[in-house]
Parts: sequence; C-alpha cells; structure tokens
Amino acid sequence: MFEDMLEEIVQMALRSGIRFGSIQIVDSVQNIADVNTHKDQKQQEKGKRPRDPNAQWGVKHTRKVKTEEERKRNKPNTSSATKHTSA
Repeated sequence: MFEDMLEEIVQMALRSGIRFGSIQIVDSVQNIADVNTHKDQKQQEKGKRPRDPNAQWGVKHTRKVKTEEERKRNKPNTSSATKHTSA
C-alpha cells in the first residue's frame, strides 16, 4: 500500500516537472515549537501581525493510562491455537 502511494507521489512530481537524481533522501522530522505566546499576543494587541499566522494549537491524540490489571485483562490470549478451515 505504501509503495503504491509513494509511486503515485513520484509520478505526480514527475508530471509537475520535478527531476530526480540518482540518489533520493527522505527526511521526516517532528519539530516541537518553543513559542512565547504571551509576547505574540501582546504584539497582536498592538496591531502587529502574528509571527506565524498558520500556527495553531492541537494535539495528535489522547491516551488513557491503564492500570496493570486493565493491561492484563485486555491482553490477547496467545496461548490457545486457532483452527483454520478452508471452504
């Protein structure tokens, strides 16, 4: 599936006129912003634009912390064998 997606992206890039060399490097980095929101808010109150107008608050997900008992209860049972039959 991912190979198909990558192939489609490469084809789109080629159709757009991007030329590739013999070596391709892909870099994925997660950046953590260090922003002084108080300072930015003060600047906006003075009529200045925000430093990054596209910046917004958000989180990727939330996780519920499980107790040890909940982990054991939800752990899949891998000791029993599953019988597969064909039709």
